[in-house]
Amino acid sequence: MIGRTDLAPYLTGKMLGPNTEFEVLKIDATVTRGSTLHRLMIAAHLTNSIQTSNSTELGMVIVGLESA
Repeated sequence: MIGRTDLAPYLTGKMLGPNTEFEVLKIDATVTRGSTLHRLMIAAHLTNSIQTSNSTELGMVIVGLESA
């Protein structure tokens, strides 16, 4: 879940399904494990998105994961 609601225009061409020109989402994330920060690059196919008044929930199939 992402605490933003302005992402819909950016996600339209990325979603699997009837769209034949979908793209892989590339997500740069930082996670904490213990006291150490780790940077991850996540590649995923977007299957659906649900927007509420204060967030956007993304359904994804992860196709790649790299630790940087």
